[in-house]
Amino acid sequence: MKVCGWALFKKDLLVELRTQESLWISLLFALLLTVIGSFCFPTTNNLAQLWIPGLYWLIYIFASTIILTNAFRQEQSEGSLQAFLLAGVSAETLLLSKALYQWLLISMIGLILWPLFAVFYQVPIAAKLPRLILILLLTGIGFALLGTFCAAMLRASPLRQIFMPLVFFPLILPLVIPAIYATQSVLADQPVRGLEVILSFDLLFGALAYMLFAHLVEG
Repeated sequence: MKVCGWALFKKDLLVELRTQESLWISLLFALLLTVIGSFCFPTTNNLAQLWIPGLYWLIYIFASTIILTNAFRQEQSEGSLQAFLLAGVSAETLLLSKALYQWLLISMIGLILWPLFAVFYQVPIAAKLPRLILILLLTGIGFALLGTFCAAMLRASPLRQIFMPLVFFPLILPLVIPAIYATQSVLADQPVRGLEVILSFDLLFGALAYMLFAHLVEG
């Protein structure tokens, strides 16, 4: 990534640190869903390890979508997106800087979720945490790339909060399913399954977003 890409990344990060809007809202939403789920699902039977990964990724999807939906909110309200492009920042650099920033935020959500699951669902994660983090970080790459692309596509829509889940959820499903299977295998103390599928979708989403992003923002 070029120097201007790192500058854009740091700009977004500083704005988030100052306003603390998207991250805190997503964290509170994730905490709320986790607490509600603890009253709805039994954690004392052997089937818990089968549904806990699905619940984890369901909460992750909802919380991450809140962050991803607002990826271009500031640029759209200030009209600075076209200014960046006119200043010589390539669309690809803009995509990578935005995706890196989104990946950082949604990874923080996913990392905080696991201790919450350990408390509310009695999930033994101490010895399994490195593999769970690996799955989270790899899956987050595809989430960030595809989510940034979808957010750019819907940036001008006043109903983007509604349309984003409708567009994003069906597209991200092929990445979520192997992530659930990989998480299940880790919690069951089995060899990790599905990492190659996750990486394949990361590459696919990344290639498509990289090729089409310029047409999306410059068109």
